[in-house]
Amino acid sequence: ASFEGRKIMIYLFYTTIAGHNYELAQLISDQFTPAPTRLSVDQPIPAMTSTDLLIVTPATTGAGEPTADGRAFYQSLAATKAFRANYWVAGIGDAGFGTDFARAVSFFDAALSTLGGHRIHAPLRLDYELTPENSKLTQATLAKIKRRLSHA
Repeated sequence: ASFEGRKIMIYLFYTTIAGHNYELAQLISDQFTPAPTRLSVDQPIPAMTSTDLLIVTPATTGAGEPTADGRAFYQSLAATKAFRANYWVAGIGDAGFGTDFARAVSFFDAALSTLGGHRIHAPLRLDYELTPENSKLTQATLAKIKRRLSHA
């Protein structure tokens, strides 16, 4: 997917356990025309430039870790040794887990920065499910991201 006729590629990677992050990934995808290119652990990581955008919506499992697919994706991305893209991380969790609430979001935010990526917006951690309020917050955040991309 390119953005507003420019050579900005938008990529989307998500993991899900109960389907909530899938719903979030779908909402995010629907905000772009054409839709972002979906990435999976079963395919090579494409070369991303400093103008591209990677959106990650990771699920959290166990004591706040990314899922196995999330860890595998991170390891593949780290192995490229050339990650310089813009990124944004958003995820849905359960605040009832306290400090482990959506901790995979925090993991990916820090990890992508360490790899050399540029955070285009603060991470978004949503509680429990994609409610109408959470949908509006996600759409408002994406509108800000789109404005930043269009001025880049």
